Amino acid sequence: MNRKNLTAAVLAGLAGVAGIAGTAQAVNINPDGTGQVLLYPYYTTNDGNQTLISVVNTTEQAKAVKVRFLEGFNSREVLHFNLYMSREDVWTAVVADSSAFGAEAGVPHLFTADTTCTVPYLYEMGSTAPGLQAFLSFAYTGNAEDGGPTGIGRAGEGHFEMIEMGTLLGDSAVDATHVDGMPADCDQLNENWYEVVGGDDGIWFDVHSVILELL
Repeated sequence: MNRKNLTAAVLAGLAGVAGIAGTAQAVNINPDGTGQVLLYPYYTTNDGNQTLISVVNTTEQAKAVKVRFLEGFNSREVLHFNLYMSREDVWTAVVADSSAFGAEAGVPHLFTADTTCTVPYLYEMGSTAPGLQAFLSFAYTGNAEDGGPTGIGRAGEGHFEMIEMGTLLGDSAVDATHVDGMPADCDQLNENWYEVVGGDDGIWFDVHSVILELL
């Protein structure tokens, strides 16, 4: 990779659907194969398929990345979280039906055994087991209904995106950096987003509140 492009070329990624010929590619591909926004046009958990994800931070700086999964009927969000990648880090995950994890079929899940820090920290927690997070239907049910199906099966196919939010500096960069295979302090990165009733809110929660007020 051209060193002049190092700060702009943040992430390199691959996504493929197991059992389907070919590989799902980003909609627009940088000649260097990297970018600050990665758009993957398709994932599916239908008919026993699994979508495998591998993303690389190609830089020597720690990065904050927004990860969003959107279902295919009307692009409603079914899962999102923040990913904090150490320098030259790799993050891997798989999207699969709940039946792949020994549960009753019909609920798409994201599973990761990767220790890279996320908020919430999926490696140490999840909706049903460590590293295992079910997709959610809140964005198209109840008051958010849009005339489409309301079952969680609707989330069984769609697309996902990864967007660089910024470069981590100072203590935050140290917290995200791997030490003996683990982020130094993922708990602190999570606490930065917490609202604390009767106490001091996380440093990023306050900033987020100000941004919402300005919009």
